[in-house]
Amino acid sequence: MANCTNKDFSNTEFSKEASLLKDLKHPNIVKLHEILEKEAYKANNGKITDKMSLVFDLDYNGCLFDYISFTGAFSEILARTYFRQIIDVLDYLKDKGFAHRLIKPESFFLDEDYRMIFMDFSFAKYSKRKLYTFLGTLA
Repeated sequence: MANCTNKDFSNTEFSKEASLLKDLKHPNIVKLHEILEKEAYKANNGKITDKMSLVFDLDYNGCLFDYISFTGAFSEILARTYFRQIIDVLDYLKDKGFAHRLIKPESFFLDEDYRMIFMDFSFAKYSKRKLYTFLGTLA
């Protein structure tokens, strides 16, 4: 099973993602509730450090990657529904001047009603011009 929520980023990277998410309001984009600037975090080696934490909605049915892994291919109707939701989010982001740059099944979660929720904005960037940087996960 993929661990869709495991991120180990610096406070700077979390801060960038948090500031971006504060300005995005869309039914298929994760809702950021709170930013905790300094939370004590105990690493696997026992060391305690201060980390920034982002507080999101909690009632999700897992990430799209896991859902596909367990259920197999979607029906055509469900695939079309999810595709429309993805395109709607990408169109919204484009209109706001953002490039997501990490579109993969692990970046989507399913909410309590199995609607697609865009989650991971760690590589997102505001830019009105074409971007040429290669980012993302190699297939």
